[in-house]
Amino acid sequence: MPVDTNKLAALVEEQNQNPLASMPEVGGSDDDELPPEEAEASTVDGHALIEEMGEFGAMLVENADMIVPIAEEIGEDLAGDSEYQPETEDAVAEAVDRMPTEMVDGMAENLAGKPLEELNAIGEVLVCEVESGESPAGECSPMEAELVGGLLEVAAKVEAPMDDEDEDDDMLDEDDMEDETAEVAPMAPDEDI
Repeated sequence: MPVDTNKLAALVEEQNQNPLASMPEVGGSDDDELPPEEAEASTVDGHALIEEMGEFGAMLVENADMIVPIAEEIGEDLAGDSEYQPETEDAVAEAVDRMPTEMVDGMAENLAGKPLEELNAIGEVLVCEVESGESPAGECSPMEAELVGGLLEVAAKVEAPMDDEDEDDDMLDEDDMEDETAEVAPMAPDEDI
């Protein structure tokens, strides 16, 4: 059984806090795994998330054969921790331009701000819907789920509408600039200040 680095780090921290305590075994045993009810609680159900989104969720599933290949085409930088290269974001923006408008709007409305864990769970459902480059229909590797989850995250972010407050601020700034230029009138050369 491979060593769980997270568990090892927790054990080292515990040992540092209480150096007189005996150190437990690093490898652990199969008995140390989470009880089934806790394991289920820690995983996100992609099917439930898709159902919650109603028509848009159904649209995502219907378009899985378009979404999954785009994620594979853009590549591994989509997988990971929400830190994306600018060129990856540009590639997603170009891909979004090829998608139906109602799907793009739905991504911005339903997916923006969702945790990456939830987006990966949705990605897993979508990958299972189609035959992908790595797996047959009905199966999904964790990497494939992360690729699609990353695509959904960046696409939602790219298409998320600007907040009304931000738009109001932008409009105020433009108005202020116009007012300032109107107030500054040229002075006559002989006029005293």
